[in-house]
Amino acid sequence: MATQKQPDIYQIKVTLEGIRPPIWRRILVTGDTTLSKLHRILQVITGWGDYHLHGFIINDTYYGISDPDYGLEMNNEKNVKLEKLVSFENEKPKFFYEYDFGDSWYHSIRDRLR
Repeated sequence: MATQKQPDIYQIKVTLEGIRPPIWRRILVTGDTTLSKLHRILQVITGWGDYHLHGFIINDTYYGISDPDYGLEMNNEKNVKLEKLVSFENEKPKFFYEYDFGDSWYHSIRDRLR
């Protein structure tokens, strides 16, 4: 009987940019977490109410939900998994989560494989 490989666990530090003193959270997520699910997790841990548009910026590529009213072209976040986008083996990656395109709340996300 073959055993199924367990997904890697990532320890993520989420920091709200431009705020002093720093506001941050540290969470654990699995590598098979989709960006859509990560968005929902970030909404809970940051206390946001999910009333505004959002997006992820990873390696100069935008992921989220496209909105024709804003002219936003984004790659769909629903089926994109962290382990397919971000390599944590050789460096500490950094990518961004933007919430509320009007106020532009940027959250830097640093991670390391656990």
